Amino acid sequence: MGGTGERIGLLAALPQECAGVLSWPGWIRQGCEKGVRLYKLKTPRRELRLAVGGMGEGKAIETLRVLLEGFQALKVVCLGFAGALDPDLDVGDVAWTSRVLKLTQEGPLLEGPPLEGPPRGSGLASATVVSLPGFLSKEKLRVALRGQQPPLLVDLESYALAQEATRRGVGFWGIRAVSDEACLDAGPRVAGWLDKAYKMQPLRVIVSMIRKPSDLALMLRLFRRARKASRSLGRELGRLFLQG
Repeated sequence: MGGTGERIGLLAALPQECAGVLSWPGWIRQGCEKGVRLYKLKTPRRELRLAVGGMGEGKAIETLRVLLEGFQALKVVCLGFAGALDPDLDVGDVAWTSRVLKLTQEGPLLEGPPLEGPPRGSGLASATVVSLPGFLSKEKLRVALRGQQPPLLVDLESYALAQEATRRGVGFWGIRAVSDEACLDAGPRVAGWLDKAYKMQPLRVIVSMIRKPSDLALMLRLFRRARKASRSLGRELGRLFLQG
């Protein structure tokens, strides 16, 4: 883990993902630029900058651009939630992204850039993260990803961020916490609550819950899992950047 004064950029799509990280003392809110919320934290060994900018590839790349404006980061860390495809993974498990793939709309898988392994002594397990073109059924994903070495996690942004960071010559780390276990296949229902920009639409949520009351129970389950995953991220990232 580097020398004195290293600059680390942290990126998250949603405030819920970084709630555990923002519980660390000392964060200063820098405001909001082009829809991206910015925070900074200085420790004796590091300067951290956190950017939170929304879901999806386009938002992720814009968040990275805003993060790096006037901030020469040694590396950027893509943190957040991921869905598990393997039953051995539990909610709150935190994994290091050792390989990143992209599942395209047409079906083929694209291989991302080579990635570093976890720092020695971190204790983090490694996983392959597959970035998806949207919220898809896990049943269909298991078919599409058959033959890939487990453990597998799915998200929306890791592939795009790894590619863009590599293009810019900035180191890339991915650290994801499981927010929905393999048996919870909520993707298609969550997709119905969002618009094309992956923003939650309250009216859609209300209509969905009127038509299907079980959606309220699903949302509560997802919120509880999100809290647990966020706490796990805060704890593991704290070990890396506050204690390391």
